[in-house]
Amino acid sequence: MNYGFLDIEMSCDGHIVNGRFIDDGRMHFSKREIISVGFIVSDDKYNIKNRYYSNVKPMINPVLSDYCKQLTGLSQEEVDKGKKCNNAIGDIRNLCSSYSVDYIFTYGNADKDILNLTCQKYRKKFNENVVNIYVVRDKIVDVKPAILEGIGVKGKHSPGLESVREQLEIKKKGTLHNALDDAMILFKICREIDVQMIDQ
Repeated sequence: MNYGFLDIEMSCDGHIVNGRFIDDGRMHFSKREIISVGFIVSDDKYNIKNRYYSNVKPMINPVLSDYCKQLTGLSQEEVDKGKKCNNAIGDIRNLCSSYSVDYIFTYGNADKDILNLTCQKYRKKFNENVVNIYVVRDKIVDVKPAILEGIGVKGKHSPGLESVREQLEIKKKGTLHNALDDAMILFKICREIDVQMIDQ
C-alpha cells in the first residue's frame, strides 16, 4: 500500500520578537486561506514514490501580511502566480488515484480544518465544485497522537513538528514552513519512529 504525507501553509499574521514568530491570533482562522501545499507519496516501507509542491493563490484575502511572507519565505508575486486551490488539491487527488493512496497523514488537525473552511468559502462565494478538496480531506489521518506516543510525550505539552525533529535529531534540510519541506519532515519523523501504517 501507498500513503501520503501532507503539509499545508496558510495565510497568517502576528509579530516577531527576537527572531521568534508569534501567531497572536490577530488573523482569525476564518480569514485564512491556503497559500501552498506539499505532498509526498510513500509505500509502507517508507520508499518515496513521488512528491508534489504548488503555491496557491488566495482568492478572498489575497494580500499576504509581512509576517506571513517572512514566516513562509513566500513573496506576494509567488502566491499571485499560484494555482487555484481546487486545482492544486486536484493534483494531489490525481496522485492519490495514480498511487492508490487511501490515507494521507498530517501532523495535527489544522490541515483538515483549513480544507473544510476552504470548501465552505468557495462553495458559498464562488459556487465552485470542490469535490477535489472533499476527496483529499476525507483521506486525512492525524498521526500526531501516534508520534507523541512514539517519542514519549504525555500530558498537555504538545511540541510542534520542528521540536519533534530536533528531539529525534533528524537532519534539517530545506526551509521551515515550506509546505514540501515540512511534509518531508513529517515523513522522516514517521519513518524514524516507525509509525505503523494503517492497513485494512
